[in-house]
Amino acid sequence: MLEAMKDIDATTFTLMKNARVSYRLLRKYLECLTELGLAETNIKKGRISFKTSEKGRDFLEQYHVLLEILSIRGRSNPTSVLCEADYYDSKKL
Repeated sequence: MLEAMKDIDATTFTLMKNARVSYRLLRKYLECLTELGLAETNIKKGRISFKTSEKGRDFLEQYHVLLEILSIRGRSNPTSVLCEADYYDSKKL
């Protein structure tokens, strides 16, 4: 989501199209991102748009560094690490 609005003031329609999510889910994501300060809301000529904040850009930069580290360690699919973490956390319960 942050990538989709990094370089442009993105409307909800643009974000829904690029992220392939429903309007309801998009609103939930945007609410979380703005509350965390990772995204900003802009209103121009009665149109609401969203853009990645400076904090959001910093987050994306660190995220890409993490993905690079994981790929260097031999992971072909970095998201599998997240699945493994969820699996081991659920085992502790």
